[in-house]
Amino acid sequence: FGRRDGPLLHMTAAIGAGAITDLVINPLWLVKIRLQAQHQLDRLQVGKDRVIYRHTPHAIRCIVRQEGALALWNGLGAQLMGLSHVAVQFPLYEYLKGRMRKNGDFLKDSGDLKPSALFMASTASKVVASTATYPHEVIRVRFQSQSPSDPHR
Repeated sequence: FGRRDGPLLHMTAAIGAGAITDLVINPLWLVKIRLQAQHQLDRLQVGKDRVIYRHTPHAIRCIVRQEGALALWNGLGAQLMGLSHVAVQFPLYEYLKGRMRKNGDFLKDSGDLKPSALFMASTASKVVASTATYPHEVIRVRFQSQSPSDPHR
């Protein structure tokens, strides 16, 4: 952590970039979820499809007109919780690589880790991080699929 370009710096940069991306992309995620959910919600209520939003620009206009511009960022808090994925995956990945280096069985003649070791470390860290942080996805979709007129709120 003391190095200028160490793991802490990389993790902080990844989380910062993810936060900026989430802030910019959240309206599109919200519209995507609303477009997908409109048919399922209507089937539950009346047994047939009724189109609320015709396409992405129409959905954005309707949401802004009916709910206000800030509604495009519904679910942003839950989306930002997803950044915890990076905070779990990255340190675990680095830890696993370090353990494999110490073991010695996973090294090439050059002293670098074998591709199979990198694959195992990345797969294991991704599975653990996804399992640990997946519930935020359910929360995010719930927030984003709801509008003030949704009777299932």
